[in-house]
Amino acid sequence: MTEEYVTKAVMAWLKGLQFEIIHFDYPGSGTGKPLHPNQEFRKNQNAGAIIPDIIAARGKALTLFENKVWFSRGDIDNLLLLRNSGRYTEALDRLMQAQPNGCMPLIGTALSKEDANITRLLAVKDEIDFAIVVNPSGIAEVIFAPNGLFD
Repeated sequence: MTEEYVTKAVMAWLKGLQFEIIHFDYPGSGTGKPLHPNQEFRKNQNAGAIIPDIIAARGKALTLFENKVWFSRGDIDNLLLLRNSGRYTEALDRLMQAQPNGCMPLIGTALSKEDANITRLLAVKDEIDFAIVVNPSGIAEVIFAPNGLFD
């Protein structure tokens, strides 16, 4: 399984749930949407930019995904920095302007369905909003998420 496989499977699953795929980034493709730090935190044009693998919206939910085959603490830390540091408020505000009022950014990850990944995801349940795993057949399964997010 590859990161691209996980990303494609999650995008297909999200589309089936009537999510709008706003941006996506396959590994090495350069197609993603860079979310830049606020102007006061920038040292040059691209320094500090974070590019989520999938940005998708439905209703008042704006989901930001990092996808991998294996759990990555660095990806979790980037998502937390994006949402919680206050350094990316301008980029998040621009994304949310296109969504309904009261839109809330939710962060999470999608990984290959492996016991080790599920164990690690459950260990960060209090830090991120949702976790998805993808099996070898491309079927996505919710490990945890707010009620109604992926119904």
